[in-house]
Amino acid sequence: MTEEDIARQSATDYIHEQSWHYAKSMPLWPHEYTLLDRSTDRAMFYELVKTIRKYGYQKMFFKKEMTYMNIGEYKYWSMGAPVEETILINRCFHTRTNFACEGLTFGGKPADGNTAKPSATADPKPAAPATK
Repeated sequence: MTEEDIARQSATDYIHEQSWHYAKSMPLWPHEYTLLDRSTDRAMFYELVKTIRKYGYQKMFFKKEMTYMNIGEYKYWSMGAPVEETILINRCFHTRTNFACEGLTFGGKPADGNTAKPSATADPKPAAPATK
């Protein structure tokens, strides 16, 4: 196994132990989050952030480049604060085609010029594993 394979397996194990909460304040961009304060293992929380940043891919979120990482059926990201200041990790289904936060420019217009907005009803709240 490569270093990345080991990191991904460790991340996967940690992810399955966490409680994920639906982000009610962002209905146009349905996603879930987990918090450092509710983590089962604070050191692993930070390891997940480091893994996302080391092995992830970059995409624009409005004017900010964010780092995402696909693990299983979800993509994960944090908000870009220094690792030791990170307090939450987000996730959404990486197969979601209307998760429109990626590729948007300032003002909410897609980088490709398409002005269509995501539908709040097109993608209902994702089914999450049982929370602890």
